Amino acid sequence: MAHLVEGDWKRFTFKVIEKPDYAPVLKHLEENFHQDEPLSIIVGSSELKFKDLERFTTPALDDGLSIVALDKETGKIAGVRLTTREGKNSHKEPFLCESDEQGTIFNFLDSAQKTINIFEEYGLDEYADFAMASVAREFRGEGLATELYERSLKLLRHLGFKLVKSTFTSPYTRKIGTKYGFEELARKYFRELQNTRGDYLCPNADDNEYVWRISIWKMAHCVLGEWKKYTFKLISKSEYSIVIKHLEDNFHQDEPLSVIVGNSAIKFKDLDRFTTGVMEEGLSIALFETATQKLAGACITSACRKSEKSHFHCESEEQATIFGFLESAEEGIDLFEMYDVDEYAEIIMVSVDREFRGEGLATELYDKSIKMLKELGFKLTESTFTSPYTRKISQRFGYEEVSKKYFREIKNTKVVK
Repeated sequence: MAHLVEGDWKRFTFKVIEKPDYAPVLKHLEENFHQDEPLSIIVGSSELKFKDLERFTTPALDDGLSIVALDKETGKIAGVRLTTREGKNSHKEPFLCESDEQGTIFNFLDSAQKTINIFEEYGLDEYADFAMASVAREFRGEGLATELYERSLKLLRHLGFKLVKSTFTSPYTRKIGTKYGFEELARKYFRELQNTRGDYLCPNADDNEYVWRISIWKMAHCVLGEWKKYTFKLISKSEYSIVIKHLEDNFHQDEPLSVIVGNSAIKFKDLDRFTTGVMEEGLSIALFETATQKLAGACITSACRKSEKSHFHCESEEQATIFGFLESAEEGIDLFEMYDVDEYAEIIMVSVDREFRGEGLATELYDKSIKMLKELGFKLTESTFTSPYTRKISQRFGYEEVSKKYFREIKNTKVVK
C-alpha cells in the first residue's frame, strides 16, 4: 500500500505516517495548521485547545491513512495530509472538547453535517474523511498541498474507498477541491460562527467568507453501475487475477501486435508484472455480465506524470519487441510540453471477451474511462490504437493522431538477461 504514496517529488519525499512520526507531526500541525487555518485564527489558540487537538489527531493517525511530506535535504516536515476512516458500524464515541476554542469550531462544523447521513445517502458502509491538510509556511507556494491531495486520493482509490468527505475552510483548499471534482453539499458562513456561550464571533463577515463543510469526492460515480445487461466497476485487488487471465485469453491472443510476435510463458509473466503495477494505480475498470458475473471486458489505464520517469524491463523477447516498437513511435514527442500539462492518463489496453464482442462494449469502456478521467482532473488522455476497430473508436472520441508506425517497421528486440 505504502508504495502508492511514498517516493520523491520535486524537493520532497512522501511517506505514510507511522507511530514514530506522531510527535513531530503534531508539532507541525500546532505550529502551522492551527496557527493559520481561518477558523483557528478566528477562535484563537490556547494550551487546552492544543491538548484537545492532540487527543483528536492521535486516533486519526492510528487509522494509517495519513501521509507526510519531508524536505529531502533537511528531513523537516513540509506538509501533512490527515485522513480518517469513518465506518457505519464503528461506534466511535463523540469527541468531547475541553477547550472553548476547539468546541466552537467542532460545533460550527457539526451543525452542517446533522442534515446529511452520508452512509444512507450514498449506500456506504464506510468512507474516508480528509480532516486536515497542512503545509509549513516556508514551503508554501510550490504546489505541495495539491500533491498531498493527489497522493492521498490515489491511496484511497487503491484501498477501495468510493467516497471521500472533506471540509474546505479557505479559498486555497476550495480551489484544490474544485480541481479534483469535490461536490459541495453543505456550506457554513463565518458570520454564523458562535462560541460555546452563543456569542457570534464574525457577525459582519461577508458572503465570500465561508466553509464548504460537506464536500464529497465520489470515486468514478459515472463509471460504477449498470449499462444494458452489464455492470461497470473499478478493478479491485481481489479481481487482479481474473483480469490478467481475461487479458491472456483474449487481448494477448487477438491484439494485432501480439498476433505478430507470438506468445510465451515468459511473455505472460512480463504482462502479469506490468498489468498488476498499472491496476494498482486505481484507474482501471472492468465490465461484468450482471446475471452471471462473468468478466466481459476491461480497460487498463495508467497515469503519466512529468515528475516521474519509469521504464519497464521485459524478460521476454516478444513483449520487449512490442514495447520497443511502441516506444519508437514516441521518440521526439513530449506530450507534457506539446499540451502544457504536468500529467496525463494513458489508456493502455481495452479488451472484450470474444463471447461478448459486437455489442459496443469496447466503445462503452472508452466512454466510461474518459468520463472518469475527466472527473478526476485529467486534461489529456493518450492511447495507442493497433486495430481498425479501435481506430474507429478513437475518431468517435476525438483523438488526435500525433504519430504513426507501420507494421512493416517492427523489428524483434533481444533481451539482455
